[in-house]
Amino acid sequence: AEQQRPADTPAGRRSEPIVLASGNLGLVSFPDVPHRMTREEIDARHPALLPTLANHPGIGFLLVRSEEHGGVVLGAHGAEVPLDRLDEDPGPLAPFGPG
Repeated sequence: AEQQRPADTPAGRRSEPIVLASGNLGLVSFPDVPHRMTREEIDARHPALLPTLANHPGIGFLLVRSEEHGGVVLGAHGAEVPLDRLDEDPGPLAPFGPG
Protein backbone atom coordinates (compact mmCIF):
# COMPACT_ATOMS: atom_id res chain seq x y z
CA ALA A 1 0.00 0.00 0.00
CA GLU A 2 1.37 3.38 -0.99
CA GLN A 3 1.50 6.01 1.75
CA GLN A 4 -0.43 9.20 1.16
CA ARG A 5 1.58 12.41 1.05
CA PRO A 6 0.55 16.04 0.87
CA ALA A 7 -0.03 17.28 -2.68
CA ASP A 8 2.81 19.82 -2.35
CA THR A 9 5.39 17.15 -1.40
CA PRO A 10 7.17 15.81 -4.52
CA ALA A 11 7.42 12.04 -4.95
CA GLY A 12 10.48 10.63 -3.21
CA ARG A 13 10.87 13.63 -0.91
CA ARG A 14 10.14 13.67 2.79
CA SER A 15 9.04 16.72 4.65
CA GLU A 16 11.01 17.76 7.70
CA PRO A 17 9.60 17.15 11.18
CA ILE A 18 7.48 19.94 12.64
CA VAL A 19 7.87 20.78 16.32
CA LEU A 20 4.85 22.22 18.10
CA ALA A 21 5.08 23.73 21.58
CA SER A 22 2.19 24.15 23.98
CA GLY A 23 3.15 25.41 27.43
CA ASN A 24 5.44 22.83 28.96
CA LEU A 25 4.57 20.15 26.38
CA GLY A 26 5.90 19.57 22.89
CA LEU A 27 4.91 17.44 19.93
CA VAL A 28 7.04 16.34 17.01
CA SER A 29 4.98 15.73 13.88
CA PHE A 30 5.96 14.14 10.58
CA PRO A 31 3.42 15.63 8.14
CA ASP A 32 4.14 13.17 5.33
CA VAL A 33 3.42 10.13 7.56
CA PRO A 34 -0.28 9.33 7.98
CA HIS A 35 0.15 7.43 11.26
CA ARG A 36 1.79 7.85 14.65
CA MET A 37 5.42 6.84 14.12
CA THR A 38 7.10 4.34 16.42
CA ARG A 39 10.47 4.86 18.01
CA GLU A 40 11.94 2.39 15.55
CA GLU A 41 10.53 4.31 12.56
CA ILE A 42 11.81 7.63 13.92
CA ASP A 43 15.26 6.14 14.62
CA ALA A 44 15.46 4.72 11.08
CA ARG A 45 14.50 8.03 9.51
CA HIS A 46 16.23 10.51 11.87
CA PRO A 47 18.77 8.54 13.97
CA ALA A 48 19.96 11.54 16.00
CA LEU A 49 16.54 13.07 16.74
CA LEU A 50 15.43 11.18 19.86
CA PRO A 51 18.88 11.03 21.54
CA THR A 52 19.41 14.74 20.84
CA LEU A 53 16.05 15.68 22.34
CA ALA A 54 16.43 13.31 25.32
CA ASN A 55 19.84 14.79 26.18
CA HIS A 56 18.77 18.43 25.81
CA PRO A 57 19.00 20.19 29.22
CA GLY A 58 15.61 21.84 28.72
CA ILE A 59 13.76 18.56 28.13
CA GLY A 60 12.88 16.32 31.07
CA PHE A 61 11.75 13.22 29.19
CA LEU A 62 10.26 11.90 25.96
CA LEU A 63 7.30 9.57 25.60
CA VAL A 64 7.35 7.41 22.47
CA ARG A 65 5.65 4.25 21.28
CA SER A 66 7.94 1.29 20.68
CA GLU A 67 7.08 -1.70 18.49
CA GLU A 68 8.75 -3.92 21.09
CA HIS A 69 7.67 -2.40 24.44
CA GLY A 70 4.60 -0.25 23.76
CA GLY A 71 4.94 3.13 25.50
CA VAL A 72 8.49 4.00 26.57
CA VAL A 73 9.89 6.95 28.53
CA LEU A 74 13.27 8.15 27.27
CA GLY A 75 15.67 10.41 29.14
CA ALA A 76 19.22 11.69 29.20
CA HIS A 77 22.24 9.40 29.00
CA GLY A 78 20.31 6.60 27.29
CA ALA A 79 17.67 6.17 30.01
CA GLU A 80 14.77 4.07 28.73
CA VAL A 81 11.90 2.68 30.81
CA PRO A 82 8.79 0.94 29.43
CA LEU A 83 5.59 2.40 30.88
CA ASP A 84 4.71 -0.89 32.57
CA ARG A 85 7.94 -0.72 34.62
CA LEU A 86 7.66 2.87 35.87
CA ASP A 87 6.39 1.79 39.31
CA GLU A 88 9.61 -0.12 39.98
CA ASP A 89 11.93 2.22 38.04
CA PRO A 90 10.73 5.80 37.48
CA GLY A 91 13.85 6.53 35.42
CA PRO A 92 13.66 10.01 33.86
CA LEU A 93 10.39 10.72 35.69
CA ALA A 94 11.98 10.44 39.17
CA PRO A 95 12.72 14.20 39.47
CA PHE A 96 9.01 14.94 39.03
CA GLY A 97 7.94 12.91 42.07
CA PRO A 98 5.10 10.41 42.45
CA GLY A 99 1.76 10.72 40.71
